[in-house]
Amino acid sequence: MTEIIGLFDGPDTRLPVGVIAVATGLPRSTTHRIIDELIHLGWLVRTARGYGLGPRMPASSGTGDQLRLRAAAAPLLQVLHEETGIVAHLAVPDGSDVVIVDKIGGRVANTVPTRVGGRFPIHVTALGKAILARYFAEDIDHLLPVNLDKRTANTISTRLGLHRELHAIRRRDGLAFGNEEATAGVYCAAASFGCPDGSYAAIAVSGRSALHHLERVGPLVREAARRISDRLSNEESPESGWAVDDPARSGADTMMIRLLSTLDGDDWI
Repeated sequence: MTEIIGLFDGPDTRLPVGVIAVATGLPRSTTHRIIDELIHLGWLVRTARGYGLGPRMPASSGTGDQLRLRAAAAPLLQVLHEETGIVAHLAVPDGSDVVIVDKIGGRVANTVPTRVGGRFPIHVTALGKAILARYFAEDIDHLLPVNLDKRTANTISTRLGLHRELHAIRRRDGLAFGNEEATAGVYCAAASFGCPDGSYAAIAVSGRSALHHLERVGPLVREAARRISDRLSNEESPESGWAVDDPARSGADTMMIRLLSTLDGDDWI
């Protein structure tokens, strides 16, 4: 599957099945079977000009990097969802937007109006604010206009107001909160992390719980973000001795998040 996806240079690339089969060295029947599965999963789509990247593969980063990012984050997103009972997201920046690259919510997924491949202005979400808090002020000024688009009555609408919010996020060691800024009735807690290529990504838990509830689980989100970053860094180092899907490591991650969930909401680590 990864060899097939790796053939697509970007969202406009279209390849017929014959070209894919020759390029990967796979039998044509096997290629058809794998492509059908990738279409079912949303990684590819069938078009009149051939196959192309699907809605689960936004073009904000290289396909291989995005696959590694999702693989590293998925176990911890699953634990966050299970421990909080609300929806967990993974997102990456794309210019002045953030793009959702994974969403785990089980039966409550539909309570938050987001989708994999969907995008939001970077300043309206806790995910985006957590990423922006890592930027230099002059880079933010170059990226965003003085007056910002409003999605709800609570959306930060000026660049000055955003800088104040980002200062507060940095003082919380990277924890960002969304208070009905992207969608009315939806609250978020997010934290960002660095990737080996120098880019940034962020994770968040989002739901219709009160903001004070999400403030209590903020340390879980921040710890999960740190562990995803560790996974990505260790994956780059053969001497690290473990892989992303190492069950022992996944167990340790789960144990840490379960431990954090027992802390009082006023305790900060």
